[in-house]
Amino acid sequence: MAQSEHIKVESSSSESDKPPKYVPLPETVKDKLCSPECAEQIEHYRSYSFRICDKFGKEEKRHKKLKDDHKTSTKKILSIEESWKKSLEEIESLKHQLSKLSKNLETEKIAHAITQV
Repeated sequence: MAQSEHIKVESSSSESDKPPKYVPLPETVKDKLCSPECAEQIEHYRSYSFRICDKFGKEEKRHKKLKDDHKTSTKKILSIEESWKKSLEEIESLKHQLSKLSKNLETEKIAHAITQV
């Protein structure tokens, strides 16, 4: 397999979130393992498994972010529902107060009408 076909992932020591760097097998190890064709196949599958693991890691991070976003959205929805319930309670309280004021106003009108007569 040609060197240019290998995946090269540069890793920065300052960022631990970066995937590990792919390192092809050294030629001396390949020579000791088996024939050149066999070593090429081994290298191909190592490279392939590295890509799969890298992709899986990215999907895992994406899944975690989606779960976190879902939790955040759920909390926001619950907060909105709680606020909505409080608003409904305030509306009911204001309706009750308005009803009392309306009755008091009618009573005052009747009392005023009686005193006018």
